[in-house]
Amino acid sequence: NNIKKIVLIGKVPQSIVFKKMDNSWERLLGGMERLCGEEILKKFADYLKKIGIEILSLDKVFKEDIAEEKIYTERKPTEREMEDIRIGFEIGMFLTKYRIGQSLSIKRGVIIAVEGIEGTDKMIERSGKYCKDFVVVKVAGEDKDKRFDLPVIGPETIKNIWKANGRVIAVEAEKSIIFEKELTVSLCNKYGISLVGKKFKK
Repeated sequence: NNIKKIVLIGKVPQSIVFKKMDNSWERLLGGMERLCGEEILKKFADYLKKIGIEILSLDKVFKEDIAEEKIYTERKPTEREMEDIRIGFEIGMFLTKYRIGQSLSIKRGVIIAVEGIEGTDKMIERSGKYCKDFVVVKVAGEDKDKRFDLPVIGPETIKNIWKANGRVIAVEAEKSIIFEKELTVSLCNKYGISLVGKKFKK
C-alpha cells in the first residue's frame, strides 16, 4: 500500500501481553524486560522504522487539540477540588516515573483509584463504586514519547465520568490531547463537569 507515515492514537489494552501471542508478537517482544505499554509501543515503532514507516508525533498532528492551561467549562472547580487537583498532580507525577498509569481519582485528599492495567475508563467506573463528585487527574509526566504516549481524553471519557458521578477532570496542559474538543467541552457543560488544563508546578 506504499504507506510511509502513520499516526497512533487511542489505547492498546495492556492485558493483551498476558494472552497467548502468535509467533510474530513473540519475536517482536522477545527479550523485553518490562512489558509496559510504552515499552511495547517503542519496540513496535522500532520495527516500523526498519520497514520504512514513520510514526508521526501526536503533538504535531493534533496541535489544535493540545490542552491549554485554562478552565474550559462553565462550571469552575471549587477550592477543595482545586486542592485535589494539586495533590492528584503530585501523586500522578510520582506514579508516571514507574510507568504505573497516567490517571487517578481523588476526593477530599483521599486517593479513590489509580489506573492500572484496566485503563482509564475502567478506573473511572471503579471510582464511582466508592463515592460521587470525585476528581479525575490525568498527567503525562516526564520523558514521554510524543509519538504515542500523550494522555488523551474525549467525549467517551466525559460520558464515563458522568455515569460514575464524577465532577471534575484535570489534564496536564501542553502535554495532553482533548480529542473532539468542542464536543468534549459541550458534554462537560451538559453534565455539569469541570474540565481543567493545568501545568504541573514543582
